[in-house]
Amino acid sequence: MSDLAAHLDGPCDNAALLVSLEALHDYADWHFTFEERLLERAKYPWQIDHVAEHRAIIDQINTLRDKLATGNVDMKRLIPVISHWIVDHVNNEDMRAVKYIEDVQTGTTQVKHRPKEGSLLL
Repeated sequence: MSDLAAHLDGPCDNAALLVSLEALHDYADWHFTFEERLLERAKYPWQIDHVAEHRAIIDQINTLRDKLATGNVDMKRLIPVISHWIVDHVNNEDMRAVKYIEDVQTGTTQVKHRPKEGSLLL
């Protein structure tokens, strides 16, 4: 992601940016697949919503990648995708899932109402 950040402040080489965006896509896809397996094993009650957020993030990356390939991309659109993934999804959704999985492992799981409802805002 640091490669992508280097492209946000000024003129950039589209070919180099495309390589960075591909790397982000590949990492996100790997990470989400791994995480989704954990959620499935733990029978995470909000797995459907969580996976839907993953798909929305991947879709946003794919859209940006496709636009970049045609030379029609606004790099400022990349900032909300990365920001949402890191700030909101990881710090809120993933941490909620981690807590649930830890509780499953220790036998202290108590499914409560999900504290945050809503859709992905990208």
